[in-house]
Amino acid sequence: QSAASRLHNRMDDALPPQEGPRSLTDHPLELLRMIYTALAEPLDPVPACHFASTCSAVRDAVRSRCAPGALTESEELRHWHKAARGLCDASQVPLTLARLRVATSFELKFCGSIDPLVLAHLMACGSIGRLERLDLNGLRPGEGQMGPVVDALAGGALPRLRILNLDCNDIGDGFCAALAASPSRMLQVRRAQQWR
Repeated sequence: QSAASRLHNRMDDALPPQEGPRSLTDHPLELLRMIYTALAEPLDPVPACHFASTCSAVRDAVRSRCAPGALTESEELRHWHKAARGLCDASQVPLTLARLRVATSFELKFCGSIDPLVLAHLMACGSIGRLERLDLNGLRPGEGQMGPVVDALAGGALPRLRILNLDCNDIGDGFCAALAASPSRMLQVRRAQQWR
């Protein structure tokens, strides 16, 4: 026996018996997946990656599929992390992921292009929760594609948001009607022109 295993055995003998799991390998995969998901921050994936590297049980949990055809937890984090980089690239002011995470203002490049699902996901998971101003000037996603953004705002995302600039965009009247109907806080919404 090695010195480490003898020490471990002596510690086991000295400690009172524990009920329940004693290590990560004793936990159900679903619980390990939930812990990973709680750590999975698209703008800062390092804590989740460190957790995933702790043991084979965690690696198996985050690499297993919850449903056939679904992304694994690690694939999903990789997807949102890459998509968040695209949001940084679309910013008027050059941003890194770390700066986006603490930004109080986000201004889209005029006629820039972003995926509304990415914006909504980062809003809903709290990654960009410090935003006070969101400038989507010139955004042209098309009618009906901004639904996830409205849902995120209605669900309480971006609690500090006070200014939402929708100048010169093609988001459609449905977005504005849904935003007006959402039980959210007071926002100063600017929508001076709409492209057709």
